[in-house]
Amino acid sequence: MIVLWVRHKPRYFVPVLKDLLMNEAKSDSSALKTLKSLFIPCATVFISSFCIMVLELVAGRIIARFLGSSLYTWTSVIGVVLAGITIGNYIGGRLADRFRPIKVLSILFAICALACLIAIVSNNLAGRWVWLWQFNWPTRILLHVTVVFLLPSALLGTIGPVVAKMALEKGLPTGRTVGDIYAWGAAGSIAGTFAAGYYLIALMGTISIIYTIATVMIVMALLYGTVLRADKTKVAL
Repeated sequence: MIVLWVRHKPRYFVPVLKDLLMNEAKSDSSALKTLKSLFIPCATVFISSFCIMVLELVAGRIIARFLGSSLYTWTSVIGVVLAGITIGNYIGGRLADRFRPIKVLSILFAICALACLIAIVSNNLAGRWVWLWQFNWPTRILLHVTVVFLLPSALLGTIGPVVAKMALEKGLPTGRTVGDIYAWGAAGSIAGTFAAGYYLIALMGTISIIYTIATVMIVMALLYGTVLRADKTKVAL
């Protein structure tokens, strides 16, 4: 029936087909625009989450020099890193509301790089800090891990909320945008866990991995700094 109707009344069918094709093109264009707009935020949160989990796994190996490897050490590492991420999320949300996300990200990534390098030094200092020796073994482990890894974990935790704010400023659907940011952050954490556990630690060693994470943070800071300077140039013109 549809074929006969099209054959005998083409003047009615052509406008309908044209509208369908135009709507499909608009839909594809909108989807492509959304994909392009979310690529940088999703890639950013993927990288930061990847680095957090690599740092977490490396932490257990670094402190083993002074504290060994036990249930207490891994419990402390996981708990302290999660606490740092929680604090970072809280602070990052407020930074995102007060300052321009691109500028904040450039600064945060630079500070994260510095904090990762400081962790190497602070681990050696905490291991020889006589004041910690007065506590019982589980408490000493918890304090040692807190001194070394709370700050870098908190700083890396600030990235997610700022990236989410940057993505939302593009005018994309709120639910989908937040969902994509969370999903890519989780994907980065999973990738970082398996990459560090199965490949990176055996290939590079713990200290080299921390240097690599710091280098990645510096590169991200430079990239966002370049974007910021480009935006300022556009405004000046």
